[in-house]
Amino acid sequence: MKILSTLLLLFFTTSTFGFVFKKGDGSSFKMNTNGQSVELNIYVSSVATHNMNIEFHFGSGGLLASNMWQQFEFELKDRNPISIKAGYIKLAPNRDTEIMTEEMFKLNKGVQVENFLFNSEAQISQDYVGDEKVETPAGTIVAKHYKKTVKDQTVHYWIADRVKPIGLVKLVSKSEKIKSNNYTIELKNLLTSVKSKIDPSKAKAISKETRETFLKK
Repeated sequence: MKILSTLLLLFFTTSTFGFVFKKGDGSSFKMNTNGQSVELNIYVSSVATHNMNIEFHFGSGGLLASNMWQQFEFELKDRNPISIKAGYIKLAPNRDTEIMTEEMFKLNKGVQVENFLFNSEAQISQDYVGDEKVETPAGTIVAKHYKKTVKDQTVHYWIADRVKPIGLVKLVSKSEKIKSNNYTIELKNLLTSVKSKIDPSKAKAISKETRETFLKK
C-alpha cells in the first residue's frame, strides 16, 4: 500500500495538538484512489504512558470485496519526535497477523513518514495555509488547512479539533508522475468502541507471499 507513509501523518500531526486518545475511538473515511472507492477506518488499539497502537482498516465492497488491516506501535516522548516501534499487517480476516519489515514503511517516492515527525505546534505551523470551510460526507467543517510538498507529491490536509481523536477532516494527495500518489480522503463519521482485528502478541514473521502481495498494492 504505497499511500501508507502519508496516512501515518494523520496521527503525527494531530498528536501535536494535545488530543486525548481513548482505546476504540477513531474516524471513518471515504477514500478514492485510482478511480476506486475504499472505506478507511482509523482507530486507537491501545494506549499506554509512552506507547500507543493505531490500527488502519482498508475495505472495498462489491464482487471483488477485500479487507486489509495494518497496526502500528508508536513511541511517545515529551520532547522527542514520535517514532514507529513496530508494524503489523493482516491481509484478510482468515489470514495470520504478520510483522511488517522496516522497508514496508517507506514505499512512497514522495512524501515520507519522516516529513511529518513533528513534536511541537511550531513545527507544523510552517505548513499552515489558513482556516477554511471544508465540505465532506460528514458535513461542513471549519478546519486548519496545511500543505506539504516533497519531490513530485503535494499533500493538502485539513485538521479540526472537533473531530477528535484523529483530527483529520480531509486529505488530497496529487502527483503528476506517480499515479498511486493521487487520492483523496474525506471524513464520514466518528467511531467509538472499535475492536481491533490485530493482536500483536500473536503476530508471526512475514511471509514471502505477504511481502510480495503488499508491495504490489
